[in-house]
Amino acid sequence: MILIEEDFRYLDNITLVREIVSTSQRYIIGMRFETTVMDNKSVAMWEQFNKELVNLDDVCLSFCRYEIFEVGGSCSTDTFNDKSCCSVFIGIEVPDGFRIPSGMQLKILYSGRYARFTQMGIVANLSQTYRYIWGTWFPKSNFEIAEYDDFECYTERFLGIDNENSQIDIYFPII
Repeated sequence: MILIEEDFRYLDNITLVREIVSTSQRYIIGMRFETTVMDNKSVAMWEQFNKELVNLDDVCLSFCRYEIFEVGGSCSTDTFNDKSCCSVFIGIEVPDGFRIPSGMQLKILYSGRYARFTQMGIVANLSQTYRYIWGTWFPKSNFEIAEYDDFECYTERFLGIDNENSQIDIYFPII
């Protein structure tokens, strides 16, 4: 892949070198909602979800949290823009067989091959990261997007939405 200077306009917040990784199947309990890039409801939904988690006795709050962008027609390299609507599932990883709490759903993230990018900085800059991945990296890479969900993984390296040192791993399924 050859990049030119213009390609680097979104790189302030992410690692330039992506990693290609294989993931194992994961079980996520959480909530599903519809949103757009421009009118992103994720922060409000995370606040609601976190309030629900406090009421659960058997969830380990140190488990990884996920924001999963479910496969859909308006999120491809040809159609991705600020008005793209998508179904999002937010939740926390749990062991297989975990009891699904009332008001929540189970989502299975299947194993697969992904390009993993790491964003460092405040959550408000995520849109720049996605513009780079969708608008620059994918078109210039030798990879195609696979037909399964992409997702963000929030681990202990995520220090809060306004913390400049926060890190979020972003996984895009690839062929």
